[in-house]
Amino acid sequence: MGSMTPCRNRKGAATSANLLERRMLIPSPRLVSLSSLAAALAIGLTGCPKDDAKDAPAPAPTPAADAHGGHGDHAAVPGTPTPTDAKSVHFVWPQDGSKVFANVDVAFGVTGMKLRKAGEDPLDKTTGHHHIIIDGAAIATGQVVPKDATHIHYGDAQTVAALTLPTGDHTLTMQLADGAHLSYGPDLATTIKLSVVEAPAKRGVAFVGVKDGDTIASPAKLTFGVEGFTIRPAGEDVLDKTSGHHHLIIDGDCSPLGAVVGKDDTHIHYGKGETSAEIPLAAGPHTLTLQLADGAHMSYGPSVCTTIKVTVK
Repeated sequence: MGSMTPCRNRKGAATSANLLERRMLIPSPRLVSLSSLAAALAIGLTGCPKDDAKDAPAPAPTPAADAHGGHGDHAAVPGTPTPTDAKSVHFVWPQDGSKVFANVDVAFGVTGMKLRKAGEDPLDKTTGHHHIIIDGAAIATGQVVPKDATHIHYGDAQTVAALTLPTGDHTLTMQLADGAHLSYGPDLATTIKLSVVEAPAKRGVAFVGVKDGDTIASPAKLTFGVEGFTIRPAGEDVLDKTSGHHHLIIDGDCSPLGAVVGKDDTHIHYGKGETSAEIPLAAGPHTLTLQLADGAHMSYGPSVCTTIKVTVK
């Protein structure tokens, strides 16, 4: 096995593997477990254990936790969902406390789950579809969501819908359920309160004096028209979904319901409530899109939007 280099104890006396073996008290070989014997031999083969705490190596430093509970370069981002709260549903549009017309568009949001049509693999509990409950509570976990005038199913995995509500104060509860319409319970439900007012006979936006297919000069002199809504400066009562202001989108599409309208050279805001503008345009064909948005620049979607094609000479 070869000779072993002796190590020193506190008094300086030489010790060795043989000395260690003599100090081991083994009552009977039959009573010694293989693991105990292996541990003892490991001490003899690797040298002497340190007698003084000062001889022990200092523990490796650990990064100090930051204010968000992360470490160093891996600090947690505030608001980042954890595995316990990653699954949720929410209303993209409207928001809790909103004032809305009786014919209101609704946009659904979900995180941590995939949307899937009803009937497709009902045993897959990572997918589901939305339900709206008017003036009612979330459905208990595992219970079938009813289907009636106040329990509306969106079994085609829709994320946008149009509702007609009576005037007055109401609640909307969004409930996610699986492919067999079995509820995922309150953890995958959310409720908002709405103040519903009478709907106008018509609602929409339009260009005044310029129509689809026209040839126009630059700068383009545009006038914006609106039906049903009150024009109001941006920032004033963002929960009032019966008012808003215009946005002009050059060579782009209508913004999705509830999306914030961008602001750049091709997305022009009229946040002071302007109803006309002069816009320089390059010669050639263009599309002009007029989009109404609320006080927070959140789009009313395609239903309050119009697009025309023009040629600039």
